[in-house]
Amino acid sequence: MSRPSRILTCTDFSDASLGALRRAAALARNTGADVHLVHVINPSTFIPPQAFVQFADDTIMEITKSLEAKLGQTRDDVFAGLGTARVTCAVLSHPSAASAITEYAEEHGVDTIVVGSHGRTGLDRWLIGSVAEKVVRHAKCDVLVVRGRHEG
Repeated sequence: MSRPSRILTCTDFSDASLGALRRAAALARNTGADVHLVHVINPSTFIPPQAFVQFADDTIMEITKSLEAKLGQTRDDVFAGLGTARVTCAVLSHPSAASAITEYAEEHGVDTIVVGSHGRTGLDRWLIGSVAEKVVRHAKCDVLVVRGRHEG
């Protein structure tokens, strides 16, 4: 892996993603890289298909504002003391977290993605899928996967 200048890391606010955030912060501290901290929401998770569009937009806007505040707090907690490096926060709305992450990385010239893995296996992995695995397969830059503890 080359020395990164722009790191993307993402969180779903789980323990597994917190480990990845800490690893991204350490990498940024050691290299002086800027960090993009993102959270992806799937709007269809919150709004049933039969809902009116105006209510859906209002609800998604409220959820996004709340997540932006939580992301800002996470930035302050995890990424304090990075020196001159900047941490940019973004809440992305996309039906696929992995696609949102890889598209954002390309659009913002990210050269390293740090992503957490929940460590699911078997039926859980098959049913839920692995965002980390999809990011590794589709990213056009280096990807560092930080394993979380197995959630059994």
